[in-house]
Amino acid sequence: MAEPLFMDNPDFVVEERLIRELHLLNALGKGESEEAEAIADASEKPWYDLSKEEQNRIHGLSADLYQLTGEEIFEKTELSQEQLKATFIEAFQKENPERMLSLLRKGPTFLKDHQIAYFRWRCYQALRHVQSAVLFLEYAAKVAPPTDFYRFRILLMVALAKAGSKKEAIQIARGILADLGAHPYLKIIAAMLFEGDLESRTGQDAFNELRKLEGVLKNAIEELEADRSWPYRVKALVIGWLVLRRCYCKTGNPFLAKNALAQARALDPMLPAEAEHDDVSLGCRIGETVPVHSPPLHERKGGGVASVPTTGHIPCSHAETERLLEIESEVNAAVRKEAEAQALAVA
Repeated sequence: MAEPLFMDNPDFVVEERLIRELHLLNALGKGESEEAEAIADASEKPWYDLSKEEQNRIHGLSADLYQLTGEEIFEKTELSQEQLKATFIEAFQKENPERMLSLLRKGPTFLKDHQIAYFRWRCYQALRHVQSAVLFLEYAAKVAPPTDFYRFRILLMVALAKAGSKKEAIQIARGILADLGAHPYLKIIAAMLFEGDLESRTGQDAFNELRKLEGVLKNAIEELEADRSWPYRVKALVIGWLVLRRCYCKTGNPFLAKNALAQARALDPMLPAEAEHDDVSLGCRIGETVPVHSPPLHERKGGGVASVPTTGHIPCSHAETERLLEIESEVNAAVRKEAEAQALAVA
């Protein structure tokens, strides 16, 4: 019997992709189409080359994907809901994703629909099924109640960016930036993602986009400064000021850029001082560091626009970028734990 390799097995990767494609066609009402039949036929060969454990994983994923179309049928269980909850919490605390997935298939009524999808995302993410995992987070973000909306949108943007689905992440960010009622931290993370995407663009359009981001970020910062109830507001403010600084640097406002850094350092003394900066890129994408030398927008070849005002260019250091990403990761982890604690009613 072959050893289970899962994501290190090319046949398993192909089989998982085909299962996702079949479920997508089913969701579109094309489950009986020729295209679906062709995918089913193509899945036969890799299926028989899988180990029993790998086949079981695919079976479980296929069953779980029915949640996304409202067609899931839960397994029967002799456990009471109290026992099921206690067992699930134990598996969660022991970080046992396979056990958690098994228990989620037994219809835990102590979890809401979006919470079941959220935990499936966490489990499949832990098991390295990144593309499948994000489908459950997309669903959770879609059906979550307004009180939980900002949490799942934050996590979804970050997950899409890290999964390489940049276009989808930017699309979500655009919608958030246009929503005046969005949570201020949600707007800051959307701006952070969008600002990083602008690193590859030049000219007047990019300049105008950056100026719009400056306005969004200033409003988000004002909202956070006025509302002291959010537990992560200080770190969120640091992120906001640093992303705003990056925009000021790219639009040629050295005084405002230095002031933004001073505001961030007043809240986070671990940030490097201005004098410590070296000449590295301002581009910052969620979850990664991009230390590439890059001139300001108005000086880039192919994107020169004489009408773009500029008074200078202030680089950000590698240390500043790393600190920004570190704080962003800390806040997002806190948001994730908040969602989990609320779902499981555990401290």
